[in-house]
Amino acid sequence: MKQVELGDKMDLSSYLLKPAATDMVKFQLRHGNDLLAMDAIRDCDVNLKEQGQLIRQDEFTVWTGRRKCQRHVFLFEELILFSKPKKMDGGLDVFNYKHSFK
Repeated sequence: MKQVELGDKMDLSSYLLKPAATDMVKFQLRHGNDLLAMDAIRDCDVNLKEQGQLIRQDEFTVWTGRRKCQRHVFLFEELILFSKPKKMDGGLDVFNYKHSFK
């Protein structure tokens, strides 16, 4: 058996857990980043706690003619929110609320 030959002490069930553990860690990291990003939204007149789970958030570029600007979008179950990312002193990211749609 290859496992004995290599001196591997882990059994098969330990290897089967690894992909599930990796997925769980990735989910927890994304969820933590989502919560931090939500806390960094400024000047928002919408109660975000009433919009369902945050499904996805990411940055994109908007072109208006030759002018481009960065926007950060938050996709909730009940709402899509557009914000403008801004770097604060100390490297902290904040997102200034622009508008949203139900």
